[in-house]
Amino acid sequence: MAALLITACGSNPTSPDSATATPTPNPPTSTPTMTTTPTGTLTPTGSISGTLTYTAGTVNVSNTIFVSAAGESNYSTGEFDSSGGFGYTFVATDGGSYSINYLPANTYIVEAYYRVPGYTGSGEYYIPGGYAELYGASGCVTTSSSYVTVQNGNVPNINFNFGNTVQVYGMQGGVTYTGAHTYVSNSQYEIEVAIYDNSSYVNNRNQNWEAVKSDASTYSVIPPEDSGLWCSAQTYYVRAWVTLNSCGSNDVCTGDPYWQSGPVITSNTPGNLNITFDDTNIY
Repeated sequence: MAALLITACGSNPTSPDSATATPTPNPPTSTPTMTTTPTGTLTPTGSISGTLTYTAGTVNVSNTIFVSAAGESNYSTGEFDSSGGFGYTFVATDGGSYSINYLPANTYIVEAYYRVPGYTGSGEYYIPGGYAELYGASGCVTTSSSYVTVQNGNVPNINFNFGNTVQVYGMQGGVTYTGAHTYVSNSQYEIEVAIYDNSSYVNNRNQNWEAVKSDASTYSVIPPEDSGLWCSAQTYYVRAWVTLNSCGSNDVCTGDPYWQSGPVITSNTPGNLNITFDDTNIY
């Protein structure tokens, strides 16, 4: 599924250390729309628009469809930020229209996601157990048709019509920090959670970066869509840390309290990994 991020229930899909600005969607009170502002170093030149239809359930303000466009360059680093081009919005009416605006010239991966039925949390956009469609994909694997070019003011039209064929796998649960530091701002003393495909915890591979704005909240992380590993059980490694310091990366820095899971297997069930840590381990 395509990489996208979020902010609610104390969560922020992009890393606060890398993004210069984050698109803020309107709350889904009717048919949500989104007004984005130009971000990053690229020049905003186009939009992506279309309709969103989910055929296997009800679409309303409690069960919205989320759609996102992430610049292909984000996938090469595992960091989803505005400099590579990123935008998202919601639709609360089945068959409703969407538009993601102010996108820099780039090649994008576009995806629609329907939240897991019955999930009552309000913060995360991608939840294990939800259903998704990745534009131009074969199942959950990107193809040459998955990449959408935005440039020179063009507005690609991408319509989604999907059901429960492709289900999302990842890690989700509560995260609690009991150490000496408390949340201060969007970039200081917040808890971040990331997944890695190696036991050395090098180069996190979040599709959606999670920055939790409190000492006790929830998180959700899944592998990036370009990996093709987000729709089946896979072994990953999870790290959580408190952002006490800044070292110019989207990862833990020297002096940060942290926790690491060891090998865990992604699943399609919410609440599959709860995290509690303190100041025992300092990076």
